[in-house]
Amino acid sequence: MLKKIVKGLLIVSAILLVLLVVAIVTVSVLFDRYVDKAITKFNQKQSNLVVSYEPKQTSILNKSALIKVHVIPNDLKASFVSKLDFYPPFIKLTFTKVNGSGNLDSKLASLNLPPINIDGNLKVNPFNLSVIGALNTSKFDYILDDGVCAIGNSAVTFKTHDLSKINVALNLGDSKCLSSKMYGGHSAFNVLLQDFKVDTVANLKLASKSFSLDEVTLSFKKFEGLVSTLYAIGFSPDDNVKDKSLADKVLVDDFKLNFKLLPQGKYQDLAFKGNFNLKFAMPYIKDNVTLDYFDLSKVNYDFTFSGINVTKALKLAKQKDLDLEKLADVFPKKLSAEVKNFSFSHDNKDASCNLTSSLLLKGQKFDLDSLKLNSNFKVDTSLVNLYLSEQYSEALNKYLDLGMLKKVGNNYQANLKVINKQVYLGGQNLLDVASEDASREILDEDK
Repeated sequence: MLKKIVKGLLIVSAILLVLLVVAIVTVSVLFDRYVDKAITKFNQKQSNLVVSYEPKQTSILNKSALIKVHVIPNDLKASFVSKLDFYPPFIKLTFTKVNGSGNLDSKLASLNLPPINIDGNLKVNPFNLSVIGALNTSKFDYILDDGVCAIGNSAVTFKTHDLSKINVALNLGDSKCLSSKMYGGHSAFNVLLQDFKVDTVANLKLASKSFSLDEVTLSFKKFEGLVSTLYAIGFSPDDNVKDKSLADKVLVDDFKLNFKLLPQGKYQDLAFKGNFNLKFAMPYIKDNVTLDYFDLSKVNYDFTFSGINVTKALKLAKQKDLDLEKLADVFPKKLSAEVKNFSFSHDNKDASCNLTSSLLLKGQKFDLDSLKLNSNFKVDTSLVNLYLSEQYSEALNKYLDLGMLKKVGNNYQANLKVINKQVYLGGQNLLDVASEDASREILDEDK
């Protein structure tokens, strides 16, 4: 019985192998036969790009060629050496830019850029319609009037598994810009950007030959920028100033921003979510002494705005003159916004809030009388006391006594509402409290 099973499996494997070989040979032959027709049809279907294919070597499993590309709108020309490999079940294309061919390098030179090496690959699985590809560029130096920017190796990758949704990602290698001008012993600017990425998700609509961008994620590991204050406001290194060392600095790390379009009928909600850590000092250097940062760490945010007609908004943005009547069509009659979370930490002291709001649109104007807002705040007491001036301490204590603010553990908590043109803090009308205070002041003056 076991021998029969093994024999059956061997037969099935042999049949599958034969079918696979036949499929590879068939695809290879069909490629040779129809590649020119396919490229001709591609060139005829659009007017922005012209592609030519010149075969160099060909076999059943491997094919090499010279591919020439002409981008019509920019009059940009480049050539690529390509190799096509048939590896079951994949078809893989690799290509490398031919330096000096076309006019790409000369156009780069006009922008003070050196020749940039470009290569890439494309892997296709015809059985499940998956496509994975990458386009890579080499590092290069961009010469500035007063410095240089070293741009790291970069890559654009894309993948799709069913031709209905495509993911495209940009990864910029570590880059640094450094000025040749010196102010007080340091460069006019010194900027570092590490691990910058942009990820996008788009829906492909083959029937209508269109796509929609549904999600974008922007992130980087670190941004560090030091700028001479004198340089920023236009002084030269030779100008006679009191403190040439004066400089500002910003440091951002673990930055992430996710943006989504959420369909709501003919309108879309705009959702923003992310986090980062921020440190800055203005100035950071004074009289050649390094000063402390002001820090905002663990910053988290989650916002949603509704709604907007993205299609109409994009069409309106292309127009030279803004038409207010058409602008009203971009928004629904009722606008709303929600801050699900906004929180941060400063000096290891936390603060957070959430908020919901709505506003009516009447004609081409926002009806401010219709504003509704409900927000909750929570702040570490030591954080409030750290920056609370003496003149506001009395007001804080008064609101605590009235119950408009609450002290819960180590936090101050409050609820803020706006409704029917009235503002409420902790359930009490702020306008009434302010009116009572004004009346009391008048009585005190009369006495």
